Amino acid sequence: DRCSGICCAADWHPRTDAKRREGLSIIDGWLALGCSLGLILESIKYCSRSGEPTSSLRRFDGLIRKKRREQLGGELPVTANDVAAIAKKLGRQMRAA
Repeated sequence: DRCSGICCAADWHPRTDAKRREGLSIIDGWLALGCSLGLILESIKYCSRSGEPTSSLRRFDGLIRKKRREQLGGELPVTANDVAAIAKKLGRQMRAA
């Protein structure tokens, strides 16, 4: 499947369930932006440090998002994760006020 291909290409082996969930959330975010598997794998290959395993997929996030933004010719689409993060931040601000 896509996730295992991405994990293998990144040489990413999460040590805890929390790290695995975090990594899968990052992959879901890329897919929600409409990133193709080719774009993701190309970016991982470009950023990979040969011989060094990846501790977090966040290492690739900036480049993948940049390449997708370039494909779209501007801004990235808003995803469900973006909406949830904004709502959470607004909730904290409302409670602080």
